[in-house]
Amino acid sequence: MAAAAQTAQTTDIAGAEALLRDGRALLEQKNFAAACPKLAEANRLDPQTETLLALATCHEGEGKTASAVAEYKEVASRSRQEGRSDREQAARAKGAALEPTLSTLTIVPSRMASATVGLIVKRNGVVVAVDASPATVPVDPGEQSLEATAPGKLPFTASVVVGTGGDKKTVEIPRLQDDIAGGTPGALGLVYNYNDRPTPSLRLTRLQTGAIAAGAAGLAAIGVGAFFGLRAIKLNDDSKAGCDGDACDPAAKQQRLDARSAGNWSTVLFAVGGVLVAGGTTMFVLGRSKETGGSGVNVTAAASGDGGSFLLSGRF
Repeated sequence: MAAAAQTAQTTDIAGAEALLRDGRALLEQKNFAAACPKLAEANRLDPQTETLLALATCHEGEGKTASAVAEYKEVASRSRQEGRSDREQAARAKGAALEPTLSTLTIVPSRMASATVGLIVKRNGVVVAVDASPATVPVDPGEQSLEATAPGKLPFTASVVVGTGGDKKTVEIPRLQDDIAGGTPGALGLVYNYNDRPTPSLRLTRLQTGAIAAGAAGLAAIGVGAFFGLRAIKLNDDSKAGCDGDACDPAAKQQRLDARSAGNWSTVLFAVGGVLVAGGTTMFVLGRSKETGGSGVNVTAAASGDGGSFLLSGRF
């Protein structure tokens, strides 16, 4: 296994060197759009200070000022550790010269959004705020995508185009709407009331009518549960690219948290659906008996992380 790891590392280094050569050649031609991806991949395969410096220069030429400033600062920090004071000073000067031109995006949660428990705001898929505080971040000019999420709420998404030359844009996060299931994962109740309903033309009893409705609601809950289950699987799979064992970058960690939340919803909805379908079946069988007058049936289904319950009451 050690030999295989060493071989893979050698391959990565060789690949990084080839990409660095190609990237530098394109950089000299000022073909920034083609050079930057090659230099970024070279830096990923074999992180070296000279590679990062070339990438910073490329991003500066491409107009991605926020990326360039962050990379110049990292080059300066590494150069100091490596005893390269000349390169450190040059990188710091480059970054300082670009800072006045940085464009920024300010994210401001509204008063109602600020009161939302567990509010998380992402920019281009990366977490920038985990509370209700405003956040101002330097960004590369171009389109920026935002997403605000919270447990039990529908996500809010927006996009904004940030200009060059120190452009400043602000986006307000509005109140997040409740999600379609309502409540919170782990405690979900569904109540259906059927009182004094006329007997259908097929001569079903009132109890059988309620049974059909309960069964249909159960199947709907199971369908939504399947959606959340598939979402949980996808989010978990997506997070693997940013994780090494249990160590994950912020974006991958958030994906795993979102996957866990979706999994909780799936479990709860499957429990509710199963309770309703089972209860509806029982009601339909009981409804075959002759009605004795009176009317009204209440069906209540509830589910939590520990299971579900079914209550049938009324006059049959």
